[in-house]
Amino acid sequence: MSNSSLGLLFLLMGALNPTPLSAQTFTPANPMNLDRANHTATLLGNGAVLVTGGDVITGGQTNTAEIYDPESGTWRYSRSLMNVARSTHSATRLLDGRVLITGGTNPHAVNSTEIFDPATEQFTPGASMSVRRATSEAVRLNDGRVMTIAGRCDNCGGFVTNTVEIFTPGLGTWSPAAPLPVALTNHRAVLLPDGRVLVAGGYDGFTPITYSGVYIYHPLVNSWQTMTPLSLPRMNHTATLLQDGRILIAGGGPAATFSGHTQVEIYDPSGSGGSGQTTPASPVAVPRYIHTATLLQDGKVLLVGGQNGAGSIAQAELYNYASGAWTAPASLAESRVTHTATLLPSGRVLISGGYQVVGGHITSRLASAEIFGPSCTAPTITTVTARPNILWPPNNKFIPIAVTGNTSGGCGVVSCKIARLSSNEPVDPAGDWMITGDLALSLRAKRLGDGNGRTYGIEVQCTDNLGNRSTKAVSVSVPHSQ
Repeated sequence: MSNSSLGLLFLLMGALNPTPLSAQTFTPANPMNLDRANHTATLLGNGAVLVTGGDVITGGQTNTAEIYDPESGTWRYSRSLMNVARSTHSATRLLDGRVLITGGTNPHAVNSTEIFDPATEQFTPGASMSVRRATSEAVRLNDGRVMTIAGRCDNCGGFVTNTVEIFTPGLGTWSPAAPLPVALTNHRAVLLPDGRVLVAGGYDGFTPITYSGVYIYHPLVNSWQTMTPLSLPRMNHTATLLQDGRILIAGGGPAATFSGHTQVEIYDPSGSGGSGQTTPASPVAVPRYIHTATLLQDGKVLLVGGQNGAGSIAQAELYNYASGAWTAPASLAESRVTHTATLLPSGRVLISGGYQVVGGHITSRLASAEIFGPSCTAPTITTVTARPNILWPPNNKFIPIAVTGNTSGGCGVVSCKIARLSSNEPVDPAGDWMITGDLALSLRAKRLGDGNGRTYGIEVQCTDNLGNRSTKAVSVSVPHSQ
């Protein structure tokens, strides 16, 4: 059996009895290195998560970025800083795996852009947009171009803009697109399966006017179509594309009340002969706005956190598209708003950062993170064996050792490796053992002439996706006599 097979054997054994997916909860994860809100979180091609910018507790915006590794459950700063500190910006993964960072606040709206290369972890300045914009919506089109839509602006003759720009990665340039029929901020944009882009709701940025309008952009003809509006005006809501092509509209509310709707609607872009149709859905139990909504791998939609009136909330709700019903999983460990939610390749959801709000005032910015997924415990190593476990004769030769075992529990994939070697006799660490793989090694068949012989200790460490670890030891002996 090869060394790689040995590692897989242990790893697969750890997944024999997975926790049932029906028991889902929020589990505290390792915190980020820096508290931040109004940041972005982007899933990279290798399964890691890039977090950029945000508002920080020291005041203002940050130009730092962090990378979360789901395998180890750890955070680290990226190798370079962004060129511009920013919050309320957008981050869009390009088809080639790079990430386009656009606009944001510093402390006013900016038009600068930059591109993050995961291979080098460098941020390179990109071409500037023609309009300084923040709280805009960015959508990657089917052809790989990126569309940035409306938003709060500082050089557009008002407080918000209806301008639209499209970035072409191959050229590295921006070009104007047909403007929206109305200037918006705090709206939502969704790429439809046929390549069109739907924009719903929003706010005029100055007066308490909140919109219910729906518009669809046709890339082939560079034009907007005015659709049937939502049933209610909404800003800071969520719009989630369901597996059947319809859109779940949840939360948000009018600018004048600082409260969220409980009413939910499902918007069908193809309804009413192509002019769009909205249908009431089951209401949520907790009104909320500035929350997150994540489409899970099973087609359900997870709403997390947000704000309701004067305070941030910790409640989450789960929408079952098949039954049309909402259920309430366990709450977050901490209430949060303006956080991020990222679907990981494992099917779990990484929740990071955000504000805590009490009585209408920001009381803290969070570095903490949580993982939503199946309820689970730290991994336990139930058995670990080494073959052979007796080395004879003591001929001073290296003998290959295969380590196998079994684990139970653990959050996600459990991976195991040899963490430490020891001996009851003095050894030459450079000459009496060699680790040749995660769970493979060679030991020298050697012992001193006195005593009861030599005993090698092999400590195995197993780690799950959240970074929970456990260890267990096994021994291999070179007896004094046989």
